[in-house]
Amino acid sequence: MKNMLFLGALSFLAPVFLTSCSDDDTMDNDLGNESSSTEFCENLSGWTVTPRNSSSIPLNLTTKELEVVGANTQLSTKLLAKVRTSTENTMVAPYSLQLALAMINNGTSPDVQKEVNDFIGLQGMDMQEINNTYSKISASLNSELDTAACFETQNSMWIQKDEKIRLDFYNVIKDSYKASVADLDFTKPEASQTIDDWANMATRGLIPSLNLKLNNNTKVVIANACYFKAKWTKNFKDSLLGTFTQADGTIANVSFFHNGGTYSYAETDSYQALRLPYGNQTFCMDVILPTKNLSTENLMPSIDWNNINFTPEKVRVNMPKFTAKNRFDLRQTLIDMGLNSLFEKYLVRMGNDLILSELQQDTYVKVDQDGTEAAGITIGIHDTVIISPDPNGHKIFNADHPFLFAIREAKTGLILFMGEVVKAEL
Repeated sequence: MKNMLFLGALSFLAPVFLTSCSDDDTMDNDLGNESSSTEFCENLSGWTVTPRNSSSIPLNLTTKELEVVGANTQLSTKLLAKVRTSTENTMVAPYSLQLALAMINNGTSPDVQKEVNDFIGLQGMDMQEINNTYSKISASLNSELDTAACFETQNSMWIQKDEKIRLDFYNVIKDSYKASVADLDFTKPEASQTIDDWANMATRGLIPSLNLKLNNNTKVVIANACYFKAKWTKNFKDSLLGTFTQADGTIANVSFFHNGGTYSYAETDSYQALRLPYGNQTFCMDVILPTKNLSTENLMPSIDWNNINFTPEKVRVNMPKFTAKNRFDLRQTLIDMGLNSLFEKYLVRMGNDLILSELQQDTYVKVDQDGTEAAGITIGIHDTVIISPDPNGHKIFNADHPFLFAIREAKTGLILFMGEVVKAEL
């Protein structure tokens, strides 16, 4: 796979723990339970991982559906700003979070649905519109949009044996989100391993274990996994050594991959921006490099990712190899960001006395010029690279200090993954 970049970027948004409440719990239960005549689902099948559609389904969104993309951008920047750390690389998976929240939100009461949709940025859209839009986007992304790139998303739900889940909620999860739904006995030690097996398959072995904290009160687990793999459209030259100024000011010898050519490029008083296309240019990575007098933390709130004034320029590119591996407790993060009711009220449209108790996201990304197979990563490093002014008038994009990146569907700008790199590596 010489001179090709493969990006393995994975998110696992799980477990969405839905637990029952005891009589002593002081949760807001003024919503009560729906009529006992409500239908419940039965005869659940076993869990599966669905293969990607081998045909191409173009992603053509209406003006209304594009509101989901705008909301995705807002959520991406707010979430990254909240969970980032100045000492480690960070990556979040906003599309994965959107899907999981949407699935859960179908089980809540109308007042909670409105709060969640407003929080995401989907004011004015009802759940049917939201479900249909996510279904449309996921069907397209899961198809053969690009023969040189692959994005896959999987949804799954496990239900405690003998726990009743409302049929209308079950049908939405199955039909709109194509989730596999299966029984699982959470009281058994092997329950965590069952979900780990699904995660391992859905992420091609890159997230094999989630360290789930299941217990006797766990009734439902809802999960989303996203996987992305692609080569750069323009091949990069072999990795060479250079220096990277890390967020703490220390200088590290790291591995860079580099090339030159025509790229979409933008420059302001605050930053340089570069769009690096993947494969047949269905997907791309937008990189924002602050000027050296600005930090990524200070720059982050002012960036409008959907309105970067890219123009074609000849650019010499020098990018460091980097990885990020994160696990986030998103329950507390979202509460701190103002989303409270989702964790305080019963999921009355999902089942009996269920409450959302935990939300976790795992992410992993590795970027270099050579790439990775799903099971492992191999890197070669040789010589030293020094970037100097270009006599032919090329712009210089030398990512030798902390920067931001977003991996996107290029046509709509939908952000699949967003991150901050504060240190690089050999």
